[in-house]
Amino acid sequence: MHRIKKIALTLTFGALLATGCDSANVKSQVTRTIVVIIDLSNSTPSQQHLLDVHFVTNLISCLKPGDEISVLGLTSASFSAPTEIIQRRLPLDPDPFQIEFLRMREKLSTDWQNASCALELKSNTSDVLGALAYSSRWFGRSSNNEWLILLRYSRKSQGRKTRA
Repeated sequence: MHRIKKIALTLTFGALLATGCDSANVKSQVTRTIVVIIDLSNSTPSQQHLLDVHFVTNLISCLKPGDEISVLGLTSASFSAPTEIIQRRLPLDPDPFQIEFLRMREKLSTDWQNASCALELKSNTSDVLGALAYSSRWFGRSSNNEWLILLRYSRKSQGRKTRA
């Protein structure tokens, strides 16, 4: 009987290690803080804006348990009146099938799709420094894996034309 208990305990412990369900594993996962700044100025071509929205959609599909994402709009008032489009931290799901995490990531994706449809490219200028300064509030808190992604459309300058 003692041998059966020992084998059962060994199998249970092995199953926990194999599935990553132990609480030590959940606490030791590396989480990321990701801030995306998306250009909402009217100088952004609509095709570029659609690419930026698609980029964020793909980024959301790659998020892992415990990741935090914030999407900010780059406008003329990025610091004084920031546009926080979406902000969410996904749960660290101890379930080996990650049902809660997958449900929350799907909800985040749906919320992003709804929010991105309502975005308007109406700002005449872009306060890039203001957006960078404002985004710093998400950094240096708990995550040591921090990303800042700036999706900014930049036209090439044609320079000054001279007559020959």
